[in-house]
Amino acid sequence: MVVHLSDVKRAFDELIAGARSREEISDWARSLRVENDKGQLLFEPPAMRDRIWRSITYLEGVDIKDSPTTYLHVPEDFVAFRSRLGV
Repeated sequence: MVVHLSDVKRAFDELIAGARSREEISDWARSLRVENDKGQLLFEPPAMRDRIWRSITYLEGVDIKDSPTTYLHVPEDFVAFRSRLGV
C-alpha cells in the first residue's frame, strides 16, 4: 500500500473542516499503521517519509477523549500540528 503526502494533507483538511469524523480519520490512520507494521506501507514521496509517518501517528489519536463527552484535542490543535509539521 502506498500513502501519499497528499492523502495526509486531505485527511487534515477533512478533519479540520469537519467533512469526516475524528473516528473515521483515526481508523484510516490506524489501518496505515497496521500496514506499516506488516512492512507493506510505502511513502510517497520517499523523502517525506518522516513527516508522513508523524502525521499518521498523530491522526491515529485524534479521537481520544479526555472525558465521556469531550475530546482531548480541539480543532485548533489540528491546525497547529499541521503547521508545525509543514504538511
